[in-house]
Amino acid sequence: MVYDTYGQYSATQLRKITHEEGPWKNTWAQTLIPQEAMLQYFETLIEVDRSKIPPSTNEERTELIHILEEAEANGELNLSQFSVPMET
Repeated sequence: MVYDTYGQYSATQLRKITHEEGPWKNTWAQTLIPQEAMLQYFETLIEVDRSKIPPSTNEERTELIHILEEAEANGELNLSQFSVPMET
């Protein structure tokens, strides 16, 4: 659904769109947008299942990476399907 809506836009256009939204406009440049600010903003636009919000602390990210790497080692997941090679 997201791709169907936004797949037509270039990276530059997407950047402009996101930078005009509340969470970005209300956060100082070069700082992380607080997850709670994004939740509050997008909660007004869509129904949010708080249990499906991605991890936000380093410990939670580390745990998630470990789980994903373990699933890949067990043949349950191919992480390369989720990444795109960076252009040099």
